Amino acid sequence: MAADTPETELGLALQKVIVKILGEAVDAALAEMRSGALALRADAMAALKAREYLKAGEVEMLYGIKAGALSNWRSRGLGPPYVRCEGTILYRAADIEGYLDGLREVPGR
Repeated sequence: MAADTPETELGLALQKVIVKILGEAVDAALAEMRSGALALRADAMAALKAREYLKAGEVEMLYGIKAGALSNWRSRGLGPPYVRCEGTILYRAADIEGYLDGLREVPGR
């Protein structure tokens, strides 16, 4: 182990400063990336909301209903109405919202 000399103390102090500066730069870059990703996600969500028909994964993203639950309900004859188009299952956004409205419970009634 090297002796504590002024040079090693200076080197350690410089390392601490560099680590701090790099850490702050990384934190700033991550914050900028997050804000950009959130804006991109908001744009993608707005585009999805504008569509009339949605795939199960898109329903999950917008409404929080798991794609697996939709599949399970379909196989049991339950859940919201759907359309099968060339092997792809699609849901009308209005049908999903109507289905959810039908599940709504009002406490105390």
